[in-house]
Amino acid sequence: MPYPETTDAFAVTDIKNWSNFTRKELPLKKFEEHDVDIAIDACGVCASDVHTISGGWGDSIPLPLCVGHEVIGKVVKVGSKVTRVKVGDRAGVGAQIGADLTCPQCKNDQENYCPNSVDTYGAKHTDGTVAQGGYSSHIRGNEYFVFKIPDNIETALAAPMLCAGLTTYSPLKRLGAGPGKKVGIIGLGGLGHFGVLWSVAMGADTYVISHSPNKKEDALKMGAKDFIVTKEKGWAEPWKFQFDFVINTADATDKFDLSEYFSILKVNGTFHMVGFPDNPLPAMPAQIFAPNGCYMGASHIGNRPEMEEMLELASKQNIKSWVQEIQLSAEGCKEAVERVYKNDNVKYRLTLTGFDKLPHHTWSRRVRPANITNFPTITRDSTTATSHKGQIQPPAFAMPSIPIHLPSRPTTPAHTENPLPQLLHTPSGLALLEIQGTIHFPAPNASSPPSTVVGKLVFPYYNPEINDPSDTKWMKRVYMYIGKGQRMTGECKKLVNPIGIMRKRERRDGGGDVDMEGVEGTMEGAAVKEELEIVELVRYRIVFSARPEPISGVSEVE
Repeated sequence: MPYPETTDAFAVTDIKNWSNFTRKELPLKKFEEHDVDIAIDACGVCASDVHTISGGWGDSIPLPLCVGHEVIGKVVKVGSKVTRVKVGDRAGVGAQIGADLTCPQCKNDQENYCPNSVDTYGAKHTDGTVAQGGYSSHIRGNEYFVFKIPDNIETALAAPMLCAGLTTYSPLKRLGAGPGKKVGIIGLGGLGHFGVLWSVAMGADTYVISHSPNKKEDALKMGAKDFIVTKEKGWAEPWKFQFDFVINTADATDKFDLSEYFSILKVNGTFHMVGFPDNPLPAMPAQIFAPNGCYMGASHIGNRPEMEEMLELASKQNIKSWVQEIQLSAEGCKEAVERVYKNDNVKYRLTLTGFDKLPHHTWSRRVRPANITNFPTITRDSTTATSHKGQIQPPAFAMPSIPIHLPSRPTTPAHTENPLPQLLHTPSGLALLEIQGTIHFPAPNASSPPSTVVGKLVFPYYNPEINDPSDTKWMKRVYMYIGKGQRMTGECKKLVNPIGIMRKRERRDGGGDVDMEGVEGTMEGAAVKEELEIVELVRYRIVFSARPEPISGVSEVE
């Protein structure tokens, strides 16, 4: 039977323009005996999608990338050893699409912590293919991570359950939510609203904790017993030692006074994280855990039994997620991720639907008959292309070619004492500074001084007299002060692939630096009057992905 070998996807192609989507044909992994193909009908929009494509969790992502890991559709093909679903079933995929299924974690229903886990998008399958997500026509994955959807749950409402739903259900289940337990849910967003729905359904006394009273009415409609506003000073006093555990779904934990949140826990209570902000957690002393002997932890999605239990609970209790639908398209994807990024009246999840309403593309829902073999083999040199079915004669062309040399002499630093931490040192003193966002530096003019100070870098954890050259702990925090009272927080990251820096090099006939094997005398190289040389390789970069924040008590840059 024909089946798709590619997916018709809406992908991000440039992280600097992360909300712009392009419709592209992207390859699927090699089909294997335990694999399932799904033709997608709906895909939820998760905050993880935005964190990923905007660079909030790091910008080393494969491009083009199609995100989306709350996927539901119809099974169109199954492998020879698949037993969990059949062709025609309505099924879904969450944030994980693969694992080795042989390690101790996998054998003990902890496959979501498998060291060889494959995320639904952005990760590499075992055949090297990049996994592409659900803002697309098809998805392919191992049957263990494909789930049948109960008939009485609408597709658009079920989709967000597969990531946001599971992410909140799993810790509630493991921490023992149920009758007699008092549970706090921090934040009433996409994750938080599921936390409330599940906790109430499990029978726990459920309270929403939020910085603003704006969503109190919605929280009470979802079944919460009360709504705690943290905006006022001393908000935690009436609630000390009351909660068995608190699930933190908020995306702004870096701004929390965690001592207040810990204080509302019972003795040995747990503060559990499922919302992961772009920025680091606030610094805190170890003594902060002592007053009630509390614990702090986190979790990553959930396992298969928990997913099945969650869907059964939603089906039996007729639990409906609060969802707004958006037509899948380049414009729809842009609208969706920007609304999530800006928290623009999202109540409380967005689901992309309607792939089949899109204009047909030449590759759309593309199929390839399984019995097609013996494709023509094409070989090509610089002037001709030859096929088994005949000769193809494209016009002759001259492909530009510029020789590249190693440096003609060792490059030495402009300053013998490089002020950067030693790990960032390069022979020429170069360093990569990446700022995601807009900073308005003063524009130079004819009267401008030769040098203008616009900011300063501070490495708060680095001390050359203490830090070993191989120590990298200091890389987790870098400050950039800009003008008066503004600061950006960033970090140093090692590049996945080093970046080579080249510069113009005067042509040196007969210099003999590199044997160009005749290229300088060929049609490609004959007209080249200039050459390039590699200055050095840069292996680290300083990244500022958050916007500048106002701070007090900072003098103007000296």
